[in-house]
Amino acid sequence: MKTKFECPECKRPVVSRRHKNCQYCGAELPESLLYTKAEIEALNREFTDAQEERKVREKAAEAEEIEKAEKEATQRGTIIGQMFRK
Repeated sequence: MKTKFECPECKRPVVSRRHKNCQYCGAELPESLLYTKAEIEALNREFTDAQEERKVREKAAEAEEIEKAEKEATQRGTIIGQMFRK
């Protein structure tokens, strides 16, 4: 069964379990609805790791694009050189 995270005051969904107050009505949320410090640290690590992985993928994709462009430029240069040799 899925746990319901809703404000006990306004009964609306909890927008952020990191904030101590309801984002709708401003009521203080009970500790049971909030992330613990350990959970927040784990989420922050996951986020940082995901950012680093994204950067690695982006750099690899960029290097691949550069390699492809250089290869195409070399091929064009070869074709143009052959045209002038004729």
